[in-house]
Amino acid sequence: MGEKPKLVTIDPNGDMLIKLKYRSTLQSKWKNESESLGDWIAQAEAAKASIENETAQSKQIPTQPTKVHYLVSSRQLRIVSPYFEKMFKRNYDETVPNTEDGLYHVRAQQWNPHALAIMLNIAHLQFVALPKKISVRLFVALFLVADYYQMEDALRLFTKEWQDQLQEQLMPTVYCEELMLWMFLGVKLKEWEVFESMASMAMREACCPIQFLDLPFPRGEKGVGQLDSMRCAAIQELLAGTHKLNQDLYEGNVGCGYGCSATMLGFLQKSLWDHKLLSRIEKHDQHPFEELSFEVLYQKLSGINHFTYSQSHGTMMRAGCCEIHNHLLAICEKAEAHLELDLGRFQPEHGGRLDG
Repeated sequence: MGEKPKLVTIDPNGDMLIKLKYRSTLQSKWKNESESLGDWIAQAEAAKASIENETAQSKQIPTQPTKVHYLVSSRQLRIVSPYFEKMFKRNYDETVPNTEDGLYHVRAQQWNPHALAIMLNIAHLQFVALPKKISVRLFVALFLVADYYQMEDALRLFTKEWQDQLQEQLMPTVYCEELMLWMFLGVKLKEWEVFESMASMAMREACCPIQFLDLPFPRGEKGVGQLDSMRCAAIQELLAGTHKLNQDLYEGNVGCGYGCSATMLGFLQKSLWDHKLLSRIEKHDQHPFEELSFEVLYQKLSGINHFTYSQSHGTMMRAGCCEIHNHLLAICEKAEAHLELDLGRFQPEHGGRLDG
């Protein structure tokens, strides 16, 4: 016999039972990224340790889907949610009372049970039942429920206090799963400075196509789909620009003379070899640039300086009469321009700011 569903009463006089079935899991949709074999090995070891830890806790984790039932008012939900209003205007099974208990039965799957309870309490104006504080992850889960059931207008009436709490939390400083949650909230809460900061970091640091975690971001040309295109354009500009500089040095089109061009060419190729970038430069148009981040490539290229230190002789070696560093900086600046966000393409008007 299966586990008896937990009953959450939103409206004691309710006529509808929302039957949620979800599976508890510690797994994440996020895939770790890396540019070095050492990091991949470290990540593999961490993943192994995590699996072993989950196995040790497996007795505490239900193997069967967990069930939660919510007793609610269909009339109240129809007022707040176009989703439920449309449901009752059509001949669905959910709109026929169950013969055993006389209630409407509506199935739901995989929602965060706490987020669903909060949204249902909001729909029923049960203000006392609303939490004073919520986490970033729960805030995102609320918007997912509200987006599906078309209840965002109702949710926004109660978000100011929670939104203000975000000011007290530290935002991610590296590209990670939490960054994408903040970026999603930036869109939903119209916190465009937060969105811009998180989106810029994602474009600069992602080593593979940006992971949006299946979150319902606006898509297409005016949505987050353009971020990956911008990332690829910026990386290609770095690689293609360096490839062209390499060719120009070969042909003597850069430098104040043959000796200068030859010296800079040798210095550039040696530096690219040291950074393991020679093959990348040759394959400068291979989208989507797996295992390569703009930020790492940018730092490596912009860090190639006019002078280098010779460890064997203990002397400073000059790269050429002309400044090769300046040529590389020009390439980097041109590439960086591809990452400039036009916020007007993401939102009709600017919203609030986390810093007030």
